[in-house]
Amino acid sequence: MKPEYLQGRTPSQIVIEEKAREDAIRAAGRRVFRLVWSDLTVSKLERVLESAGVPRRRRASAGHPNS
Repeated sequence: MKPEYLQGRTPSQIVIEEKAREDAIRAAGRRVFRLVWSDLTVSKLERVLESAGVPRRRRASAGHPNS
């Protein structure tokens, strides 16, 4: 990890800080999930988002771009 990203902290400290941030988000009633690059294919991303409860938008019909 690049030193400028660490800002004087160890990688372990950064992981612990990130966990604390996620815990605070969860305590506020929000859901947290993590993605890795391999999750970013369309089919995998759709499954991950669906399992996280993210609502799907309806696709616009051919004659109605705003529907």
